[in-house]
Amino acid sequence: MSNWDEKRLVILNRDNYTCRNCGQFNPELGTVEFNDKIDGHVEIHVYTNHPDPYQADYSISQSRTGFTFHINFGNCWPVFPIMQVHHKKYINGKEKWDYENDDLITLCKKCHFNFHLNEVVPIYSTDNILLEEKMFLPVDTGLGRKHNCDEWTFIQLIGGGEYVLSDIKPTITMVIFDNENKIDAETEAKSTLDKFITNYFPRYSQKK
Repeated sequence: MSNWDEKRLVILNRDNYTCRNCGQFNPELGTVEFNDKIDGHVEIHVYTNHPDPYQADYSISQSRTGFTFHINFGNCWPVFPIMQVHHKKYINGKEKWDYENDDLITLCKKCHFNFHLNEVVPIYSTDNILLEEKMFLPVDTGLGRKHNCDEWTFIQLIGGGEYVLSDIKPTITMVIFDNENKIDAETEAKSTLDKFITNYFPRYSQKK
């Protein structure tokens, strides 16, 4: 692993694998934790990818219900937003991985692209003197994948390295990890799956 890859992982983990501008997240990169500031409950999202889509698993663990839910999407994969690490400033002569963590921030690819399209980045000398503010035109306009499907959709491999959009028939199972304050598992599982699809994959919730 390169120095930049190591630094990038540190920043992505610190930022909860979530774009600090728009709030999009990618549980394929690591554990994403949602904290309810009102009632203090925690919800943890993890996606485990696998070459065989039938073995891929999206799990949601809830402190509120005491359940961990496992969602299987069948013969397709979800497409998550690409996360990138943005330099809030540049320092002449400094390697991109040698910056302080506070100088770096997680942005999804779309927000990162739009930032460099519309905003300047300050450039400093090694003794912290502002030299100039400069626009760095975005050069990576692709999706960084083998397909061009939008995020928060599902794709299916049809052969020859070609992917197409796919419908889904998700199933959900649950594991009880806390026996306190249990609620009806079947009702909560259906509610969790419905909310999950509606919140993150709305084009599929409309097909009911």
